[in-house]
Amino acid sequence: MSKLLFSKGLLLILALSFSSLAIAQPTPTNSLADSVSMMYLNYFKLMETNKVLGDSLGNMNQSLLNINSNWSDVDKKLSRITDDLSTSLTQVNRITKNDLLTKEARLNTKKNKILATSTFIRSANNSFDAIDAALAQSDYLSDVGSLSSPTNTDLGFSLSDEVVKVLQDKIIKSRSKVGATRARKVIKFVQEVVKHPVVTSFTNSVPALSSINSVIGLVSNLAINDKKVSVDEYMEFNKAMQKYIAHYEALGSANSEFSSKINKLRTQTEGLRAIVRNFTEERIKTTVPDAKFDKKMALHEIISQYYDRRDLEKRLNNIKNEHQKSGRLNLQSALNDKRLDFPFYAVNQAQFIQQELESITNEYIATYQYYHKDITKVLNNSKMLSKEPAKIDTKINLLEKKLVLSVEAFKRNVKIREVSKNLQRIPNL
Repeated sequence: MSKLLFSKGLLLILALSFSSLAIAQPTPTNSLADSVSMMYLNYFKLMETNKVLGDSLGNMNQSLLNINSNWSDVDKKLSRITDDLSTSLTQVNRITKNDLLTKEARLNTKKNKILATSTFIRSANNSFDAIDAALAQSDYLSDVGSLSSPTNTDLGFSLSDEVVKVLQDKIIKSRSKVGATRARKVIKFVQEVVKHPVVTSFTNSVPALSSINSVIGLVSNLAINDKKVSVDEYMEFNKAMQKYIAHYEALGSANSEFSSKINKLRTQTEGLRAIVRNFTEERIKTTVPDAKFDKKMALHEIISQYYDRRDLEKRLNNIKNEHQKSGRLNLQSALNDKRLDFPFYAVNQAQFIQQELESITNEYIATYQYYHKDITKVLNNSKMLSKEPAKIDTKINLLEKKLVLSVEAFKRNVKIREVSKNLQRIPNL
């Protein structure tokens, strides 16, 4: 650019110089040297002017470069601001639109929360009842409980028969009398002692142990009163009975541990039932402020009277209709109605109830399964007492099948999946 300016300046100088010469021809008095000096003087002045113009143009170019650089930064910032503004406008539009639409949606959500919660509560309460029923009607527990009966022969032996045999072998032998009592009478008396009580259902105690201890006490008295019965004979009888005592004590230990765990779970279940009752009463009191609860009323009675879904839906519609004016629903007024309130923590409470109920259900099943392992171990150890060990394997297999059926029935009746689905239907908004 500077070279171009220089060339143009040089041409301009020459043009001006020749123009000067053409306008003012030198007179004879002027010397040629003066003319040349003047031409050079004009040339240098023009050169200086050209340099000033060149420097100005360079400064202008640099300024343009700086402006272009700054403009690029400004353009980037402007682009970012435009993007942010676009995003903000989108959000504002969405919020504005939602605000217009969600008043009705929020009202419907409140209604759906209340109705869905009533369904959830009903299913949870049904689960509590199913747990109680399953425990009371378990075929598996009845079958296991029968093993504690002294007359049971499922394992290939009968305690009643075994006690009589040991008594004859170790004490009576060939004697016609034991003490002042005839041997036959002693045997019959012992048989009655052993057979009472007869167990046909599950119990926490093991009657067979009580029977054995009663017989040992009876034989001890006979041995003391009959000089013909030696201490060694009594000791042999007692020793022979110990293996049966060990068997029934093992059964008793398994029963006791199972019973203890079940009782703890029952306590947990009742505690959770109380939480569900309080939760239900709070929800009802919100929608039905004049509701009154009798402590004697069972939870299912409270639900039936105040929290039945169909009745509740009618009540909610009536509340909504109260905010109709000139055929138009006042959404804000309905939203502010305290009877339609559903606190945010209520969903968390429902989630806690479902989680605890599921945990208790799983613990019930696990307790049954651990109990079955203990019983199986006891039965396998009892093969040394049995005249028909194959019967024990048959019994174990039968109990396993009954346990599976009991667990399936338990799950089917408790319906924990249904409770979970009903929980998910409560809008979490």
